[in-house]
Amino acid sequence: MSIYKRICCTVVVCAIAATFSSCANSTDTGENTSGGVITIWAYDNYSAAAEKAVEIYKKDNPNCEYTFDVVNFGQDELVEKLKIALASDSVDLLPDLFYDEDYNFS
Repeated sequence: MSIYKRICCTVVVCAIAATFSSCANSTDTGENTSGGVITIWAYDNYSAAAEKAVEIYKKDNPNCEYTFDVVNFGQDELVEKLKIALASDSVDLLPDLFYDEDYNFS
């Protein structure tokens, strides 16, 4: 694996783990803590990074009531699904988290 991909995977794992911190802090903010599903869209090798982030988060936060659904797409399919969701102006079609390179959104 190239150094660029290693750095990207590390950044993805850190970003996803940081996002999951809302689960641990939900009692402090008065948010619903009854659980739910956090959906993550990722492509290719980045879905493995997302799954690793979920694994690390669950290990560090065993009382978290959320479940995590990592959905693996091909990059073109992921970009197309995001574009459709954004064009429809419906947040219900979007995942809670996704990973893609920013050059696809120019």
